[in-house]
Amino acid sequence: MFFLLLGLNVSFLLSGIIALCSGEFKYGAILLGMGILGFGFMVWYYQRKKKNSKHSWNDVPDCLLECAPTPDCECIR
Repeated sequence: MFFLLLGLNVSFLLSGIIALCSGEFKYGAILLGMGILGFGFMVWYYQRKKKNSKHSWNDVPDCLLECAPTPDCECIR
């Protein structure tokens, strides 16, 4: 998925640059804007994904950390 989005954003940027160089300022600006917004979305998405994938010991119930089974929490070894 990453390389698909990267390729799409690069193609938007290159198409925008080519359009600007050929004098099509309206379409060039639109394509460049789409490429820049796409890169911004990629950075936001993958930073959010990276932040959410970190394991936090606060999310683990105490009974699993101490391995003291209770009725609502089983001990896993």
